[in-house]
Amino acid sequence: MDLVFIKEEYFSDPLLLKSGLKIFNYKLVYETYGKLNLDKSNVILICHALNASHHVTGKYKKNIEYSGWWNNMVGPNKTINTNIFFIICINNIGSCFGSTGPMNINFKTGYLYGSNFPILTIEDWVNSQFFLMKKLKIKKIFNVIGASLGGMQVLCWNLIYPNFSKNYIIIASTLKLSAQNISFNSITRQSINFDYYFFNGDFYYYGLIPKNSLCISRMIAHNTYISSFDMSKKFNRKLQFENVCFNFDMDFKVESYLYYQGEKFSNYFDTNTYLLITKLLDYFDMDKKIKKKNKKKNFLIISFNTDWRFPLKHNKKIINLLIKSKMNIYFIKINSLYGHDAFLKYNYNYMQVINFFLKRNYKNIFLKKYNIYNNI
Repeated sequence: MDLVFIKEEYFSDPLLLKSGLKIFNYKLVYETYGKLNLDKSNVILICHALNASHHVTGKYKKNIEYSGWWNNMVGPNKTINTNIFFIICINNIGSCFGSTGPMNINFKTGYLYGSNFPILTIEDWVNSQFFLMKKLKIKKIFNVIGASLGGMQVLCWNLIYPNFSKNYIIIASTLKLSAQNISFNSITRQSINFDYYFFNGDFYYYGLIPKNSLCISRMIAHNTYISSFDMSKKFNRKLQFENVCFNFDMDFKVESYLYYQGEKFSNYFDTNTYLLITKLLDYFDMDKKIKKKNKKKNFLIISFNTDWRFPLKHNKKIINLLIKSKMNIYFIKINSLYGHDAFLKYNYNYMQVINFFLKRNYKNIFLKKYNIYNNI
């Protein structure tokens, strides 16, 4: 893998948000992989999910491996082949990984944004991504790809900028959150709001971090990303020690695992960013919005059989809505033990179907395998 370097662009024009507020003098951090061809027809935009970033694959320095979140999918001769395609992934605004967010200075006031950072929507994210494309003088995107929260951005790209791309891949996503999904997000936010060190989002000024509540929030969320099959396979009812302790410590290995995930998350993620993104998820609602018939588009929809966060019925709703818009739709359900997190794991059929879809539309190679159905 070639070395990867972080890039950034500054925007002096304010970003008008769906809420009616504006963000002034903002920055977007992004990474690119591969080479842009002469007619700029090989661009793939990858939209990242909740706790991911612009760092999709590769490493920053020689001899120091810092694998990106989709390292098994993107790279030279991999499924999304950087020898063929020019990949862009943008760190979304409001994040804590470089783009303007709550941890940054509000140039209008001279103080940290903190709790004053405005509420965002996925439409706001897509608008900022579009402005970056304009700045990079990219007029067309060959394919927009995203999983989970990234898949929601893909749907918005088709709605807001229908002429910018003809090909879309949506993985383990939804048109809108269910009441149960909203309830999970609400519980995690309330946990943070009740944290003694949160200070209504202005904890930066006191040199404090509400780590405990962020850890618990991640434990709750992570529990929804994995399947009961995977949980049983890894842990079942295994104890950490030979016997139970008869106290309220973590007796079971699954408890220790969830705590480890939460503690790790709380060490690198920002609490205000977490609040912003979970609220952004709740507000997302594309149901019945894809109405007007545009030019024929190609959609690949991928679902995982053990994903109970966004199960098959969520993906069928996306398909039904796209059918009404007369789109070319390809759908596949992948069998996996890993639940919602399956989109991050290696799976031969999963990798191959994405590869074939990209080749079909880039080099006119037709899909022939892996139980793919046209116009379901």
